[in-house]
Amino acid sequence: MSIATDVVDNEIEVGLRYVTENATNYMTNRYGKMLEFFQVDESMLRNESKTSMYNPIQSGVIIGSSSGSTCSVGFSAKNSSNSYFVVTAGHCHDGVAMDTFKQPYWGHADAYIVGSSNITGQVRDAGSVDAMLIPTPSWIVSNDVYLNSSRDEAITSYQRESNEYVGQYVAFSGYNNTSYGLIGSTNISSLGNSNLTAANYTAIPGDSGGILFDDYDGILMGTHVGDGTLNGNHVEVYTQVENTLNWFNITPVLN
Repeated sequence: MSIATDVVDNEIEVGLRYVTENATNYMTNRYGKMLEFFQVDESMLRNESKTSMYNPIQSGVIIGSSSGSTCSVGFSAKNSSNSYFVVTAGHCHDGVAMDTFKQPYWGHADAYIVGSSNITGQVRDAGSVDAMLIPTPSWIVSNDVYLNSSRDEAITSYQRESNEYVGQYVAFSGYNNTSYGLIGSTNISSLGNSNLTAANYTAIPGDSGGILFDDYDGILMGTHVGDGTLNGNHVEVYTQVENTLNWFNITPVLN
């Protein structure tokens, strides 16, 4: 791979490009000494994805448990005492007293500890809430969402449960999937939980905890739980965000 530094009309443009010999000759003939080529080691170039390391953290990227399982980041939150948390699905906890999470995941060369979640008081997987709080320092949280690229979107508000309606548009980001759909039910029981929201977006194992939101207006809507059946059709289901906020007495990080 080559890096071409191109000076045109007194402006400098630097870009990473795969440069063939013909292209090199063409640009050298056109720009002469204004253009310089040099080689770089491809291993130095990092391909960003939802399984890369992000600090501050972003909604939709991977997070790993000390048990070896992986889930997706839902959103960042805080309480009235200004303690900060990363929120994901409650069933992502391994069921022991404390479960420690890293981003991207345990075994990754760049992984860092996000925090440890206590099974008592910080995990809920019953009723209308399947969510977990992972206590974390304030410098790790953010309102950024990885939708199609890093920091592609930002959460600026959240949706009240009473404002949710059938036919409403949703965007989803988990570390395996970016997808879109429409709400089919605002009160469905699935996977041992009740009063969940169902929509026809796409998700697979590992996407648990990922964020549901309105990517037009930056409105946080919920966190992914799993799949279900609605009127004989396969759907995905999520915990409506206000239920999570009320249960844990937290608010989303919105800036």
